[in-house]
Amino acid sequence: MIATIRKSTILVILLIASTVSANEFKPHAWTSFLDNPAPHVLPIYNDKTAINELVNACPDFYEELSQECNQRLTEFFMEVPYWASTTFEQFFGDRNWVLPPLLNDRFRLLEYGYEEFAIDDAPAWRDIFDGKFEHRGWMTIETLRNPRCVDLGKGSEIRPELAYECQARELFKYAAHLDACATAIDRHSFASPRSRDSNELLFDRGLEGVAGSLESDPEKLELVLRIHTIWNLQIAWLVQRCHDDQLILPDLGLASGGGASAFSLNTDDLSVALNPVHDSVLRIAAKAGDAWAIQSHYPGSESDAYLRNLHRVNPALVHRYVATLGGHRVTPEEQLQHAVKAYMHLKEINPSANFDLWEYVFGGGHLRLNQTRFNQNYGLPNAVRDVTSSSSQAFPWLNAPIDHPMEAPSGERK
Repeated sequence: MIATIRKSTILVILLIASTVSANEFKPHAWTSFLDNPAPHVLPIYNDKTAINELVNACPDFYEELSQECNQRLTEFFMEVPYWASTTFEQFFGDRNWVLPPLLNDRFRLLEYGYEEFAIDDAPAWRDIFDGKFEHRGWMTIETLRNPRCVDLGKGSEIRPELAYECQARELFKYAAHLDACATAIDRHSFASPRSRDSNELLFDRGLEGVAGSLESDPEKLELVLRIHTIWNLQIAWLVQRCHDDQLILPDLGLASGGGASAFSLNTDDLSVALNPVHDSVLRIAAKAGDAWAIQSHYPGSESDAYLRNLHRVNPALVHRYVATLGGHRVTPEEQLQHAVKAYMHLKEINPSANFDLWEYVFGGGHLRLNQTRFNQNYGLPNAVRDVTSSSSQAFPWLNAPIDHPMEAPSGERK
């Protein structure tokens, strides 16, 4: 029985890793990241040679990064897909904690999946950390001085013709940078030097539980530890990148909408300080038609009118949202119909996807609906029939004149 696993032990396990692929086994339910991971994500965690080189270059990545370590991490992470690495997963005992982004609530409602990674120019970290953050902060302030852009963010229309005027792509990058920095700094506090003694749980008791539950499957254990190490290397790298950048924060409280101030990332409650700016600029970017922003914008407070407009631009995303959320606009039967339609869209862009409809709707890594909440007399076969029927009247709310706010999941910020 493995009693204790310390950081040095993790490194040894990584360095002597076997050559098993993540595709060769089904994970435990608690390793949610491994449930049907997107193909764009797997190479990040399967490149054992690159990971071992990072570990050797960064023997203690919870301290200040050396120049060599920072350079190696930059070379590695800059090409990592942004949407593949916005969450962090920490393992405690026989289960895990998925830590979502601090500012962006999209993940709480709908995880990023195959649909996002199928976008031809899906963002990577090189698009976010491109050395233009300070300049982008001033561009954001300029946009917030533009009444047309501010009004666009408050409305329900999606107007791609305003993308250039409202600098939509730059707003997305600014919001993504804010979220990445706030999230990494918050997660880094778990293992900062000042709290190292109290966080031995993370490296000793927590990973001891993982080792115990996977003792009979060392290959699976090795992959879990490899993922755990990569996520923590990424946190350390992001913290370094964020402290190197000058943060210019717009003052949304000014009547002109155009003030600014320097901001310290050492503020205790980053979410309170940064959420209003993050949400405002991402909302404008999405409604100016930027594809990256549309995928990232959480529509928790948006109206049905916005979702109907979004359906014209990105129908698959709307079906995924409504299938996951349900709420006032649909019955449980209609919720399943939206799930079926989302699956049909996915198979169009990825015909070789190696999971079936049931796995997509109820299994891990996709919509993850709770099967027990649905009428047993109306299942997926019925939903498929009703969606594909030539006389289908599915999704009536998309054409209905009602205009209610979209309901947020209980316990989440509205």
